[in-house]
Amino acid sequence: MSPFRTRPDEHARVGASAEVHDAVGHMVQQFADPMAWLRELVQNAIDAGATRIDGHLECSPTSSGRGGTVEVSITDDGAGMDQATVERCLLVLFRSSKDRDPTKIGKFGVGFFSVFAVSPRVVVVETGRDRAPEGLRLTLAPDFSYELEATPPRRGTTVRLTVDISPSKKPGDFARDALAALKKWCPHIEVPLRFTSHGLPDGDLDEQVDRPFEVTDGVSWAARDEQGARYVVTADPQPGARFFNRGILLHDTDEALVANVRFMVDDRALHHTVSRDDVRRDAAFHRCVDRAKGIAEGPLKERCVAVFRAAADASANARAKGESEPSAADVLARLARVVHLTPFSLDASALAMPLTDPIEGALTHTFTKRFLGSSPRYYAPAKGPITRALAKKGVPVVDLGAASGDTLLPLLRALHGDEALSVDARFTVVTPRAVHDLGAGPMRLAATLDTLRPAFKLTAFAFATLRGPASDRLFVSVDKRASLWTDPSVEVLIDHATDNPYALSSGRGAVFNLEHPRVARALAVSQRDPALAALILARLMALAAGALTEERDAELHRQAILGAGAS
Repeated sequence: MSPFRTRPDEHARVGASAEVHDAVGHMVQQFADPMAWLRELVQNAIDAGATRIDGHLECSPTSSGRGGTVEVSITDDGAGMDQATVERCLLVLFRSSKDRDPTKIGKFGVGFFSVFAVSPRVVVVETGRDRAPEGLRLTLAPDFSYELEATPPRRGTTVRLTVDISPSKKPGDFARDALAALKKWCPHIEVPLRFTSHGLPDGDLDEQVDRPFEVTDGVSWAARDEQGARYVVTADPQPGARFFNRGILLHDTDEALVANVRFMVDDRALHHTVSRDDVRRDAAFHRCVDRAKGIAEGPLKERCVAVFRAAADASANARAKGESEPSAADVLARLARVVHLTPFSLDASALAMPLTDPIEGALTHTFTKRFLGSSPRYYAPAKGPITRALAKKGVPVVDLGAASGDTLLPLLRALHGDEALSVDARFTVVTPRAVHDLGAGPMRLAATLDTLRPAFKLTAFAFATLRGPASDRLFVSVDKRASLWTDPSVEVLIDHATDNPYALSSGRGAVFNLEHPRVARALAVSQRDPALAALILARLMALAAGALTEERDAELHRQAILGAGAS
């Protein structure tokens, strides 16, 4: 039975001194995750050339389901170790047989000792090499003493820890922590890795840990460089990076190493620091970052354009059918947050925006730059009477509702600045209603109103529903050349930026808002007294326009009395 040896004199036989205990204690403290020892064992298995790795937990619980004992093992079919390797490398702190091998992940000879982070009762290592006459069993005690004995021949290595679970804890929690650690640290290793358990009171585990080196959420570009390094670069408003060596996670950071991009890279030239809390910031690291940036500025940028168009098409077409396309809406939202920023810096001419209504049969539109002057870029939360009227005039309106969240509007403003305008703040749609459809009273009301036109020098009166900024107004005035005066089935689009729809002047007609409460009341009164209803409406209109003078008020009363007498 012999204790651990420390590196200064690898052949010396010394007891488990305070120096040894202190060295192991400091080493264990370097691992922020107490379950990171599983990563170290998997890493050793990969370095040994394993083609398969299995993790297993065997539980011996108490009758209460809390406390008990678990045996956790990592088994591989790698090259294994001989006695010299065990005694001169594995059992010597800070010494590794991989010191001069650039293909190996582990470098510092401290990884194996991380098993003591979970305070095992005993650690057993069973190992052997091909064609060796016998295998080896190493048994390590908590006081760092060990026994090394011969066993029947075998290939590969199994490291097994026996751990006592506190009576206040469940063995299942330990098992799930072990599985979570493997999934965190070994997600993309190049060999199959499976974790199973047996005897857990709350249900056993059986899960494949390794998975493809890819990202399923977001818009990404995968590539492999001439050195064999693997990259996946994703457009993401929350940047970050993950660094791997043969599928072992070295470091996960939210640093904006490439702005508006989250990437992961697996490169055999990358290595973690001694404390395992970072990746070495050396030439290999900077080469990987530069390569990720180049992918973002090149093929990923082109992919973002294509995916944005496809998502805009899918979402706009679904909304046109009264359906939804959540996945397309989410993609649009994700891209809308980043495509106009570095490293993409896409401008308006590159992006096909989803439209509320089709223009020339298309539900997406690319807003190209204008060389002379500028034209507004309109948007709306969804299609409606205003967007429909604009589409009839060939004016595209971006559908903000095609992307999830409030994401398209900031993109429009970033691309178009002050040219991005809301249709709901600028246009009113006038949808006229034929008077004879409103009933006998309104017909008499309209006839009486017609006698009052001279007081305003107006062309005509009409009734309609209003959608837009004027939807809460009593009336709007419309140019006499508008088609509604000759065809009541034709809608009129009022542009508040170029017209004053509340002015009363010659050459215009007045349209009363059927959904205004005072108009609705006048229509009700017209059933029994159309002259009174007409006078009330005319006076209210003059008041709303700021045009009710004493002279006009007297003229209105005179015309109303004359009209009533004539009837």
